[in-house]
Amino acid sequence: MSTKYSTIKTKLRKFSFEHLKASEEPIRMLEYLQAEYPEVIGQARNPDLLAAALAYLYVKKEGLGGRGGITVKKIGEYFGVGPAGITQKVFDLESCFDGDDGLEDEFESLAEFVDSDRFEANGAYWDFLESEATADPKKAIASLEKIVTMDPDFYDPYISLYEYYLQVGDTKRAVETLKTGYERAMKRIAPHGVFPDRIMWYHLENRHIVRLLFNVATMMWTTMGEKLEALKILMQLLHANPEDNIGARYAIVALLEGYATYEDFEKKFEKEGFWDTVLLNTWFEAHAPKHKAFIGWWLEWIAEQM
Repeated sequence: MSTKYSTIKTKLRKFSFEHLKASEEPIRMLEYLQAEYPEVIGQARNPDLLAAALAYLYVKKEGLGGRGGITVKKIGEYFGVGPAGITQKVFDLESCFDGDDGLEDEFESLAEFVDSDRFEANGAYWDFLESEATADPKKAIASLEKIVTMDPDFYDPYISLYEYYLQVGDTKRAVETLKTGYERAMKRIAPHGVFPDRIMWYHLENRHIVRLLFNVATMMWTTMGEKLEALKILMQLLHANPEDNIGARYAIVALLEGYATYEDFEKKFEKEGFWDTVLLNTWFEAHAPKHKAFIGWWLEWIAEQM
């Protein structure tokens, strides 16, 4: 038996004895990994992180977390690893337990979407961004349309096309372009009409999807006046990626606070072309608690991570 396996087992058993009433379930989960996915243990760079992730999976499954319970922060402090690392490792492990009857129902409810690598289209898009064509709207539109033809499910070019069409005054074409990208994206990530529980930003393959959804939401809010639809998409984004790298939480509260457009909101916190993050977070902390019906769950979640 490997040294890593023995180390993790010892640490898990100690944690279980001290905090989980000596439950053997975390050990069973480790044994399942050893039997079915030994490479997960063998390739673990940090045994403490893997042990912490297994402990947190068990805590989630048994409903032992939350306020007053065993938070990911507490687990991180016990094992000497960061909460963010534990959360990421948990998402990595979930697919391993899909075939384990004892945990299958739990992990089916955390269905995660990860897109394929769109290397060719992504490379062409970055080449475009570094080209002289970006300075000429007509040339830019032609270049971007070629990239869309190359891979219609790589969505960054749709966003740029939307911006260029607005620049030349073709609002109708701009809206149609972004809506086309949105329709294609939804057919892929939610083919049965059910939005996935996780579309995580830390998967590089997902970022073009997250960016598209965010831009569609702000377009609906700003250009089309469909604030309820915009709010729905922003809420979906936040639920699917609570770490919220895209800033959906700010947009949600801004929309609920009555900003006419997302651009109006941006201008309030923009300073020399960059966000004034101190001012932005001060504003958010003052206004978010007024909208707990929409974002209260996130405020509780982030408090658990502290």
